[in-house]
Amino acid sequence: MFLRTKSFKNQDGSTRHYLFLVETKRIGGRIKQITKANLGRLEDADELIPDLVDKLQKFHKRLKKLEIYKDLDKKVKKRRRQMILNGLDS
Repeated sequence: MFLRTKSFKNQDGSTRHYLFLVETKRIGGRIKQITKANLGRLEDADELIPDLVDKLQKFHKRLKKLEIYKDLDKKVKKRRRQMILNGLDS
């Protein structure tokens, strides 16, 4: 993924610049660039980017916790099955 800027002209001749998050994928043997997110105006990036990074870090921590719980849940279920099967063997 990478960041891309695009410029658009207003009717009054002024220009506005936008920041996009773009991903490159190979689809059907061709390379396509897919816009994943419009991050807003480039002029606001100084305020936007640090806030976005903080939010992504918090989200990443929550995902890691969910993965740990899912892994733990799988181990508990496997252990329960083993205990049930061992109890039936007795």
